[in-house]
Amino acid sequence: MIQIYFRISRMHGMLSVVRISLQGYFAFLTDKSFWCNP
Repeated sequence: MIQIYFRISRMHGMLSVVRISLQGYFAFLTDKSFWCNP
């Protein structure tokens, strides 16, 4: 039971990290397009 809980929490943490990195990547892309096309 504890192992399953740790596995789920680890998966959730990875998903949140991926979501944050995707948000930062899209913000970087929009900044780049904004600077390229003012």
